[in-house]
Amino acid sequence: MNPSLDNYEITGVLGKGGTAVVYSGIDLLCGRRVAIKMLIQERFRDELIKEKFIEEANRYLYLSHPHIASMHDFVIQPEAYYLVMELIEGVTLDEYILTRSGPLSQENTIEFFLAILEGIAYAHHQDTIHLDIKPGNIMVTTDRRVKILDFGLSISKEEYIQSLLNKKEILKGGTPLYMAPEQIEFNHIDRRTDIYSLGVTLHQMITGKPPYDSKIGIDCIFELIRTQQLPRAKGLYPFVSDAMQDIIDKATAKNPEDRFQTCEEFEFHLEQLK
Repeated sequence: MNPSLDNYEITGVLGKGGTAVVYSGIDLLCGRRVAIKMLIQERFRDELIKEKFIEEANRYLYLSHPHIASMHDFVIQPEAYYLVMELIEGVTLDEYILTRSGPLSQENTIEFFLAILEGIAYAHHQDTIHLDIKPGNIMVTTDRRVKILDFGLSISKEEYIQSLLNKKEILKGGTPLYMAPEQIEFNHIDRRTDIYSLGVTLHQMITGKPPYDSKIGIDCIFELIRTQQLPRAKGLYPFVSDAMQDIIDKATAKNPEDRFQTCEEFEFHLEQLK
C-alpha cells in the first residue's frame, strides 16, 4: 500500500534499503516527476534514526551541484518523514557496467570519473563527507551525465560500533567492498576516506567487476581491506594502463597520508591520462 502524501502522487517503488524505501512520484503542483524517500516504519519508531534522517535533509539543503541529485522538499508527517528528490532517468553505474558496457575504456572511465570527482569535491568543500561512495550510489543518466546519490545517515563512533554488533545492519548492500581501512576500524575519518572509496569505484569501472567477491562474507572482506593491497586492476583486466594502475594504487593506499589528499589532486593526476 502506497503512503498518503499531500501534493505528491506515488506511482511506484524504486527500491528499498535498510532505513528507507524510495518511491517514484509526481509533484501535483508543478507536474514534475520526483523520487520520494520515506523512512520505513520500523525505523520511524527509532528517535535516533529520525534525527539522522532530518540531518540528511539538512545536508541536502546546502548541496547544489549538477553532479549531485538535488532535494526539492522535506515533508514531516506524524507517521512518516519524506525526502522529495530529483528523479534521475537512467541506471546505476554498477548496472551500467554489468549490462551495458563491461569494463569501461580508459577514455570513458576518465570522462565519467572526472564528473564524479567534481561532485564529491564540491560536497567536501561544504564539509560533507559521503562515506558510502560506490557504483550503486552513482547514476548514469540517459544522456550520459553522472549524478551522485544518497549521502546517507551519518552516525557517531558508538552508534557505528553498536550497528556492527546488531547484525551489521548498516553494512548491507555491498557497501563493505568499498570501505576504507580506517572506516572499518572507525579511526579518524575525513575526506580521504571518500578518496579510498573513489579509488575502489575507479577500479571497478576500469575492470568491469568489484575487487572482491561479496560471497566470501563481510569478515573476510574486512580482513583483506585491513591487510592487503587492493587486487591489481591489471590482474583482472590486462588492458589497464600502468599509469591508471598507479592512480588506483595511490587512491587506495592503506595509510590516508599516502593517498591523494583532495579530489582536486586526484583529478589533476587523472587529467594527465587524457
